[in-house]
Amino acid sequence: MTNNGTNPLTITISITGLENFIFPEVLQFSLSPGESKNLRLDIYVSSARPADVYIGKIFFRSSQLTKEANVILQVKEADALFDIRTEMLKKYIPPGGRVRANISLINKGDLRNFDVHLEYKIIDFNQNVYTIKKEDFAIEQYYNNVFFLDLPSNISIGDYLFYSQVSYKNVSASSYDTFVVEEISAISWFILMIIIIIAAYLIYRYYKEKKLKHQFEFTKKSKKYEKESRKLSKQIPNEVPKLPDDLE
Repeated sequence: MTNNGTNPLTITISITGLENFIFPEVLQFSLSPGESKNLRLDIYVSSARPADVYIGKIFFRSSQLTKEANVILQVKEADALFDIRTEMLKKYIPPGGRVRANISLINKGDLRNFDVHLEYKIIDFNQNVYTIKKEDFAIEQYYNNVFFLDLPSNISIGDYLFYSQVSYKNVSASSYDTFVVEEISAISWFILMIIIIIAAYLIYRYYKEKKLKHQFEFTKKSKKYEKESRKLSKQIPNEVPKLPDDLE
């Protein structure tokens, strides 16, 4: 951390959501103007802690300001039955939009064709849950599909997680990916409309030129046929030649 201001700072550290995992070396320290400090954080995970995705925040507070850092801690089993991966298809979603994620499952065990339970949801770094779905399906060794969740129209702007967990009996595995909820500004809408108008104009020009080219080629061919027809008509005599008398 660096004090970029002109006044000395006394900074207090606090942790929410992960206070049982993260232990700062010091809970309070001072920084003179221009001074920097490397902060050590010790992370401890009990062997009794279930494998899962744990989220929280670290706050850095002084009398002048407060800064926060989002923290994600993923605890995995040493010999997990499943490997699960979650990948967002789009990282920026407006309020009320649809969030899509590709979820891949790998069955590392020997059992095949059995039903698993999949739970996926949207959560924030304060551990609030917004949208949740649950599904059951059979898995062989691999499974991959795209799943979606609809965001509430009144959801706040900020950082969120698409969290997924697969379970079978008392065994589970979790994964996540992050995304940002943000408003589309008036400038962005304006730029988007300009792009749509330009694209529509280019498509119109393309088909118009294609039509004109087709008409030109048709007219050109018609004139060619007409010219050849006139030439042929000149070569054909107007009267049928009279046969010789000895042939009559």
